[in-house]
Amino acid sequence: MKRSLRLLMRRHGLLERLERLQVLLSVQIETLPLGNESWLDTERELVAVERALERIPAFDL
Repeated sequence: MKRSLRLLMRRHGLLERLERLQVLLSVQIETLPLGNESWLDTERELVAVERALERIPAFDL
C-alpha cells in the first residue's frame, strides 16, 4: 500500500510539472528572441517528465 501511495504521489507531481512545462515552453516559443534557444532545456525536461510518467502506472481511483 505504501508503494502505491508513493507512486500515486510521484505521478501526481510529475503531471503537475508536465503541465507547468507545457505552459512555459509555449510562452518561451512565443516570446524568446530569434536565436535564443533556452527553450531547448525546457523541451528536454518536458521529454524527461513524459518518459518518467510512462514508467509509472496510472491508477484508477
